Amino acid sequence: MKNTMILSFALLTGFIVIPQISEAQQTNAVQQTFYGRPLRLNNLSNLESLEANDLAASQKTEVLLSWLAAERGNPSPAITGHGGGQIDTDYIQAQITKTLETQGDPLAMSWVASSSLLKDPDIRDNMQIVLGFMGDAGQVTALEHILLNNKNPYLRAMAAEDLGLLGSTSSLPVLKAVRKDNFGLTFASEQNGGKMTTFYPVRQVVEETIRILSTPSLLAQQKMRGQLFAGRLASARKYAATHMLSQSHFVRIANRSTTRVKRLPGA
Repeated sequence: MKNTMILSFALLTGFIVIPQISEAQQTNAVQQTFYGRPLRLNNLSNLESLEANDLAASQKTEVLLSWLAAERGNPSPAITGHGGGQIDTDYIQAQITKTLETQGDPLAMSWVASSSLLKDPDIRDNMQIVLGFMGDAGQVTALEHILLNNKNPYLRAMAAEDLGLLGSTSSLPVLKAVRKDNFGLTFASEQNGGKMTTFYPVRQVVEETIRILSTPSLLAQQKMRGQLFAGRLASARKYAATHMLSQSHFVRIANRSTTRVKRLPGA
């Protein structure tokens, strides 16, 4: 189960997001941010560029945190994707978080998640979701809280998925309590003769997670995640010590979400 809801919704939206900006505006943006990446995420294809190996995980985290903070500070207006679905700031933030799950630095994100100086609680939720995906079992309580309380439905679905990936059987009562999550997407379904169909992505992920946590053979597959996370975190600590990385640096980036970051014209 790998980001079931996000992938399903991508089929509906067509992955077309924030309007393109001009070449001159892109050049100006490059001069304002980290490692040649624009100050704001202006197209989801920018996320794919971070899959390249030209940056260290900590550097990718700087870029993605900057994009997340910019989107939090000045949300993009909703638009319609090629698939007919709505692309809004909740979806954009979830895509940035999803990229952090595979490209981010676990130490940097744990620094942000644990900082008492972090001003935006939703940034903390994003970091806790990423850490849960990576295998940090210490995030279970936080993930349950996100599932029950976060207003972003895509983050709720990702939190539910993480509980399954962590094999958290103690979370079954919480999962069962949100089986009727009311977030739905209504669209014309080709499979249903073009009739309007409502899809409930959070419910879908919750049901799949309950199935995993109720099936011993599937649970056995989750036990290695904690060990892999511990090894990855240890490597990140060595890298941070060698390159003199600091918690305060990453928290400062995250705290930009409390300051409105101006969108470029046309973005």
